[in-house]
Amino acid sequence: MTDTDVDPDEGAVSAPRDEDHGRAELRPVGELEDAPAFREAIREAGDDFRRSLRIDLSEVTYLPSTVIGVLFGALKLAHEAGSELVVAARAGTVVQRVLVVTALPHEVLGATA
Repeated sequence: MTDTDVDPDEGAVSAPRDEDHGRAELRPVGELEDAPAFREAIREAGDDFRRSLRIDLSEVTYLPSTVIGVLFGALKLAHEAGSELVVAARAGTVVQRVLVVTALPHEVLGATA
């Protein structure tokens, strides 16, 4: 398993790859304000949608509409490519509520402590 990190002040992304299952995972941290950089991180981690990808938003504190658009676009591209894209968020967080309001399909993780 390998990790890739980006500066935490810019919405860090950790991208460990589970080589046994062929699925990559992104774990953004903090405020996701740079939609183009996030789109590129998704593209790279998912190997241009040739690999299944899970995006864990548990550590995200700010999710603007531009990033919601990136997520919807990524879901569409993954579907068209025949790969799986799973978006996950911690139950009861602002991010999870935004995903509910926007009807973005997502996995709900356990509640915060």
